[in-house]
Amino acid sequence: MKKDLINEMLRLTKLQTAALEDDNIDEFTSLMEKKQICIDKINEMTNNNPAVLDEDDRVILLQTVEVDKKNREEFNTQFEEVKLQLRKIRSLKKRDAFYSNPYDVSAEEGMFIDKK
Repeated sequence: MKKDLINEMLRLTKLQTAALEDDNIDEFTSLMEKKQICIDKINEMTNNNPAVLDEDDRVILLQTVEVDKKNREEFNTQFEEVKLQLRKIRSLKKRDAFYSNPYDVSAEEGMFIDKK
């Protein structure tokens, strides 16, 4: 049972890699939640004592950690790209506001009534 959970964590982590490659952040976060459930179950089974794990389990966990580290780096890279794009959009909106048509005013603003 414990070995199945550890293998499932590795599988989910690899699926996260595929989700990042497809720019599917919703799938990535969904897989992260599933992976957290596996982690919680493993912690319950080992009573938060990693010494209970055998050598094969540790090897699989190390593989999972390596893949997860790469996923985090890729996620952070994509996150920074999105932040940069948002900054560009905001600056374009500000520039657009400066260059909007100043003569586009309603007729009421320019009317004067002379009583003579």
